[in-house]
Amino acid sequence: NISDSGDTPSVRNELGTPSTTVSNPVTYTLTGLVAGTEVRIFRYSDGVQLAGVETSGTSFPYAYDYLADTDSYVIVQKFDYVWQKFNVTFGNANVSQAVIQRPDINAVA
Repeated sequence: NISDSGDTPSVRNELGTPSTTVSNPVTYTLTGLVAGTEVRIFRYSDGVQLAGVETSGTSFPYAYDYLADTDSYVIVQKFDYVWQKFNVTFGNANVSQAVIQRPDINAVA
């Protein structure tokens, strides 16, 4: 059931029936990446890596089942570009975040 014009269902299992899992799939997407960028996402509370890729395309989607807001941080790095770290809170809505990668003028070729 979904009550009071909300968007979170309540579930009641009858005695003796298996439990029910309610999933709420959500996607956080980084866009505007330079192809070949390394992306890592970590949870703040314990440092666990939630997602990552060694070599991305021009976007990076992270799909998760929403249970509660999760404070995290994202690291974006690519050789010859400035390394970036930024905070994000994963909530119950799809989010697309643009990344602007700047060439590193101090990089040694």
